[in-house]
Amino acid sequence: MAITVRAATDEDAIDMAAVIVRSWQVAYRNIIPDEFLDGLSIEKRAERMLRDSKEYKGTSFYFVAENEGKVIGSLLLSACRDEDKAEAKAGEIIAMYLFRECWDKGFGRCMMDYSIAFFERMGCREIVLWVLEENHRARRFYEKSGFGFDGTRQVLELGKPLPAIRYVRELSARSG
Repeated sequence: MAITVRAATDEDAIDMAAVIVRSWQVAYRNIIPDEFLDGLSIEKRAERMLRDSKEYKGTSFYFVAENEGKVIGSLLLSACRDEDKAEAKAGEIIAMYLFRECWDKGFGRCMMDYSIAFFERMGCREIVLWVLEENHRARRFYEKSGFGFDGTRQVLELGKPLPAIRYVRELSARSG
């Protein structure tokens, strides 16, 4: 199985939203309340993505991961949004999701490699991402990818207050 990561188009919005919503409903079960997860809407997520992609054009970049011509993953990369990283030349992985049936097949690793290369080409010195503290599966993946908890925390309201922690990975000194 081969994976291709490419820039998303407006026509990909529903497929990307389906990946995100279905991934959330599996990955965050028993972390985020069921009522919140069951209330997620693919259509509303797609509308939000289309709106955000226009509003943040040039600072946020949407990608899809495809296998055999079918969208299986969604990736959103951006300049880091954290105020304390404003001068750090940092990129941020805002979202990286795959359909559940695509987990543990190396697709996530390909998406991460793509993200790292993207930020290196942009001349970033580090990559930041936020992960729910209880999401141990994702945390293991990020740690295997060279990320580490930098001590920064925030609380997200996702049906209930949930602690999120910031992971950071230093990049090579080369710039794009």
